[in-house]
Amino acid sequence: MKYPYIIIFLIVNSFSLNIKSQETGCPVIRNYTVQEYKNEPQVLCCIQGQNGLMYFGVSGEIMEYDGVNWRSFSIDNQEVPYGFAMDKKGKIYVAANNEFGYIHVDKKGFKR
Repeated sequence: MKYPYIIIFLIVNSFSLNIKSQETGCPVIRNYTVQEYKNEPQVLCCIQGQNGLMYFGVSGEIMEYDGVNWRSFSIDNQEVPYGFAMDKKGKIYVAANNEFGYIHVDKKGFKR
């Protein structure tokens, strides 16, 4: 009669050992200062393209971040971008004050 209780005790304790062995991780978060990306402190919108690049809307410009380098390119009439959207093909549209368009890459690789 003692053996069934011992077997049940061992089974229950083996489950608790598996639960304790799992680790909880912390996400890697990196905050960039204004001095690092050399632009305005207020970022109004952001999106990640299908190519993995991040795009940020800052006053009058769109900043692109590839994980190492920051690049910025201006919007026509220096308008403030307020939102991004992406279609199924990966084209990124930009909504700005009195402007609407998309990010276009020309033959030399410059974005406008």
